[in-house]
Amino acid sequence: KQTWSFRLADAAPPGLHVIVLRCSYQDDNGHPFEVVSLAEAPVGPIPGPRITGNLVIGRVPARGKTKARLSLKLPAGRTGPTEVEMVMPNALRIDQPRQPVTFDRNGRASIELDVSNADLLPGTSVNVFALVHGTVGGVAQTDVIRGLATVGPATPLLVPADYYRAALALLGVQLLLEAWAAWRARRHAASSCG
Repeated sequence: KQTWSFRLADAAPPGLHVIVLRCSYQDDNGHPFEVVSLAEAPVGPIPGPRITGNLVIGRVPARGKTKARLSLKLPAGRTGPTEVEMVMPNALRIDQPRQPVTFDRNGRASIELDVSNADLLPGTSVNVFALVHGTVGGVAQTDVIRGLATVGPATPLLVPADYYRAALALLGVQLLLEAWAAWRARRHAASSCG
């Protein structure tokens, strides 16, 4: 376990802010991992009703791309410009991590995103967050929508050494088969002579 204590700036403006926490580490094989977590930091009273929604991410292929869909619902009384910022481990990428949100007349918005995986291993699941930045009565408010990205089976990545290993394995099998065939031929010849 590790515990950190830190002090936030006293001059932070009123509103609902979010602190992004990143923890980087390596497994026993030296493969890098990163975990992202969030902490809300309210300064003063929470300004108003939250923007809600969901973030659905397709199964992410190893070293490949998938689609994600962010659906948002604007509560009554919320107006003004809104922007979404995507936060995820560095091994995942989104082409436009920050973009404006346009709600329809029913207060709904939907954004489709391309998610690419550079280095997460198959079987890994990580949190992905949409930080929805807006204002309520001129006071900043960031609402959080959480999604889960799961990496699917690996796509085999062959390197030249793999071809040499395969060729040696085939040569070994061929030599064993030839030795077995020669042994059977000698045994057959011995049994037919005797």
